[in-house]
Amino acid sequence: MLGVFAAARDVTARRKAEDELAEQRQRELERLAELEKFQKLTVGRELKMIELKKEIEELKRENEDLKSRLTDERDDRDGRWQRINLSRKRIERKYGLASSTAPRRLLRGEWEQP
Repeated sequence: MLGVFAAARDVTARRKAEDELAEQRQRELERLAELEKFQKLTVGRELKMIELKKEIEELKRENEDLKSRLTDERDDRDGRWQRINLSRKRIERKYGLASSTAPRRLLRGEWEQP
């Protein structure tokens, strides 16, 4: 006896499940790519914020240094003006002068002593 055994299976359900699984995997890969892109953007943004904060602090330090130097220069200038005024007052008292141009005139030899 010779016989043929044939078994036929309906693979439609299995094929459909495989297709759905492939589609789901594709959607998950796309979502993963979106999440990775979002992460890069947010991490990049945070790194940029850190960099900007450092730059702001550096600029604040530079600004404070410049303010300090300007204050020192003003103090020096004010000190020079005070010394000049004291010298002018001494000359005025010594020579009996009252004019604000007297010291210059005296230095140029244009002022006669009383």
